[in-house]
Amino acid sequence: MIKRIAMVVVILLALAASSVLAEPMADKWILTPRVGYAWMTSNDDGNSFTGMAASVSIERNVYGQAYALGLSAGYAWATDEVETEDGNINIDHMSIPILATFKYMFGNQRWTGHLGFGMGVHISDTDADITWETDSRTGFAMAFPIGAMFWVTENININASYQFNWLLESYLSDDASQSANLGVGFQF
Repeated sequence: MIKRIAMVVVILLALAASSVLAEPMADKWILTPRVGYAWMTSNDDGNSFTGMAASVSIERNVYGQAYALGLSAGYAWATDEVETEDGNINIDHMSIPILATFKYMFGNQRWTGHLGFGMGVHISDTDADITWETDSRTGFAMAFPIGAMFWVTENININASYQFNWLLESYLSDDASQSANLGVGFQF
């Protein structure tokens, strides 16, 4: 896990050092709502479970428009069905990360790629329908998004992204979740 995080940080630093490759973007805000698919692994039984993800971010281009700083809030929900002697039970997992984000932007006026890093807090709940108890946890969160924006007009883009989340103090195996998202960005 630490090796993966270190590798992502080295890649981000190398790309930041080569910001001369980035074509300047407009010095504006970008508001992007997204929906997608989330997958996680249970800490108890090692089963993978899937669900939905939704998020919204607001970012502003800075430092020659090759970087973006912003805020992001998300919601992920997934269900794991576990087989027991008494029958199947469902375990629902919900996570809400709230992050400050940094993105390195590169590309041109038709498409813009981005690599990023986010840091903040997450709130997560896990419900098992056999006990009707909720395990609620709040902890530190880090996110590593990668994606691309395809500009439809000067101020509207289609945003496709993948995000790896590391959630300290969660019910998840390796404290990790992943999501693939699609959204529409509005530049103003």
